[in-house]
Amino acid sequence: GSPAATTRGFGAAEFREVGGMINDVLDVSRIEAGAMALHEEPVDLVRAVEECVAMVEQRAEAKEIALVKQVQPGLPAMMADVTRIKQNLVTNAVKFTEQGGDVRVEATWSADAGHALVVSDTGIGIDPKDIPKVLMPFGQAHRAFTRAHEGFGLGLSLVHSLTEEHGGSLEIDSVPGKGTTVTVRFPKSRTVSDAAADAGP
Repeated sequence: GSPAATTRGFGAAEFREVGGMINDVLDVSRIEAGAMALHEEPVDLVRAVEECVAMVEQRAEAKEIALVKQVQPGLPAMMADVTRIKQNLVTNAVKFTEQGGDVRVEATWSADAGHALVVSDTGIGIDPKDIPKVLMPFGQAHRAFTRAHEGFGLGLSLVHSLTEEHGGSLEIDSVPGKGTTVTVRFPKSRTVSDAAADAGP
């Protein structure tokens, strides 16, 4: 049919979401091929968290989801490429949280442990035995997720791969029907001084 007929019923948000999923597939393929280049720069996690929340605010409002930001004061910058990590974590959390739920985004740092980005939700959760499965590329924790919540496994597997590219670690704590907390930890070697951050792009 005509282009108008083909696109009827799909808004800008739907096209952005499909485009994002395609980019995720391409990123996973690049990582598996060893061809994924990180675009590292000094990152202000305070601003990164603000951008995360702004990105999903409209969708969260539509589902009456409360978005909570909690950022440790005085966070130093870190050298990283966090764009796809933060996008996938926060988008997933809102997508899998039912009407009226909560999503919390936290950022912390310590001299011993480095930076951590924590995203928690009151969503559908993941069975602990399925966690290794959702970290595998293209894995799906449950067949029902494919129909109701497309892209579940892909987003987390991409975050896992990108975190490992940074030399970091990803932890998932989840209870089915209660919610999920995903913690991304970056090594302390990625902390940069204020002077180095000011000199960055």
